[in-house]
Amino acid sequence: MLFGAAASAGSAFLPWWRRSYHDPLSGDLTVAVDGNEVAVALVPLALVALAGLAAAMLSRGIARRLLGAVVALASVGAAVGAVLGAVRAPAAEFAAKLVRPATPLAAPAISWGAVALAVTAAVAAAAGGVLIASSARAAASNRGRISGGAYRTPAAQHDAARQAARRHDREGSAGQSAPAHESADPGEWWRALDAGVDPTENDGRA
Repeated sequence: MLFGAAASAGSAFLPWWRRSYHDPLSGDLTVAVDGNEVAVALVPLALVALAGLAAAMLSRGIARRLLGAVVALASVGAAVGAVLGAVRAPAAEFAAKLVRPATPLAAPAISWGAVALAVTAAVAAAAGGVLIASSARAAASNRGRISGGAYRTPAAQHDAARQAARRHDREGSAGQSAPAHESADPGEWWRALDAGVDPTENDGRA
């Protein structure tokens, strides 16, 4: 998205169209029309991409998905505008730049490099918007798996290990004949070991 913003802004201020004229008073001259004059969405796309990149770092969930969708749609609109600006010679824009009526010496010439830069910028920004939306869905899925018990923080593992040790101590003091580690959940013992707690240290206590 950062590349898309920079490329879109750069393309907006590059000459897209040029045409040579003969002015009866000043002689021959060349008139250039920049990208932001024929594809007005280029500068707004750069601003949207930058704002979307900053907001993506602060948003999550549905807000982040909506943000990604907005950036992607704005990028598609800018790409369409760039194509339309490249297929139609800007006669009105040329006329507005002339100080007085002049005679055209040649047909308008287009700079395809500037147009390609604008389209590439729109594609890059759209890809960034899609990635933002998809990363929000992936993050929500990961949070669901973590909240389902697939992962516990080290502090939670320590607490679970201590609770297991106290429970085993109570069972031993109640006169149960079986060692605590035989009646415990094997998963708890593995988590206790991973947390640095010896799960058998309370065995045999009366």
